[in-house]
Amino acid sequence: MAVMRGAFTVIGRHRRAYVVLNVVFYGLVVCGMVVAAVNPALQQSLIESVRSSLAKGPLAPLARAYKEGNVLTAMLLTFLVNLAGGAFLSITVP
Repeated sequence: MAVMRGAFTVIGRHRRAYVVLNVVFYGLVVCGMVVAAVNPALQQSLIESVRSSLAKGPLAPLARAYKEGNVLTAMLLTFLVNLAGGAFLSITVP
């Protein structure tokens, strides 16, 4: 709990920077959503990229397991992908 208290103390001390960063970040997210919503060519490009990566990319076995209804295989592969992506790439690499 002391770690959380320390984090909130830092946020409280730098409230203006925290608010500005949040407004910028979420503003960019909203701008991206609007651009994607009004640009059908961009939508198609994104959809095709996702389909391609699920068909031939590293996530193809996972997509195949879901499509074929192999629940245990899908669970295991989802766990491994999340473990690799969540733990290794976002914690260890930085």
